[in-house]
Amino acid sequence: MATQSTTHQQYIDELLLLGQLLGTETAIFHHAVASKLGLGVTDIKTLSILLHEGSMTAGRLGHRLSLTTGAVTNIINRLARRNFVRRTVDAHDKRQVTVEANTQATMQIDKIYHSVGDAFGSIFRDYSTAELHLLANFHEKAIEALKQETSKLQ
Repeated sequence: MATQSTTHQQYIDELLLLGQLLGTETAIFHHAVASKLGLGVTDIKTLSILLHEGSMTAGRLGHRLSLTTGAVTNIINRLARRNFVRRTVDAHDKRQVTVEANTQATMQIDKIYHSVGDAFGSIFRDYSTAELHLLANFHEKAIEALKQETSKLQ
């Protein structure tokens, strides 16, 4: 753990390690959530993307998830069978299908995530407004960096 005599580079090294550990624990948590719901982790992440970014075509969803058309079709089919998503045909282009999250059905998932949200909320309450601003800024930049690194791999 960092001390008063920790150098700038030591903090950077520690934060890089902690980021890796947090990423691992986050992946394990999402696997446990998916398993509890009888879904796969990619199914859960698909729902998350649809809930936070809005409805999108299967092609766009595939690009966002870095998955093939066939893999995305299988995910959409699984989620549709469980009523977690709906397909809608584009009014202007009948060949175009949009996928949207069924917010009523995803409420059971929200209940599972509520506990972890409370745990993080408890942690956040220990920080000042300025520190929370710093953390929010870091997370925004980290999300953007991950999106850019992911696109390099596609």
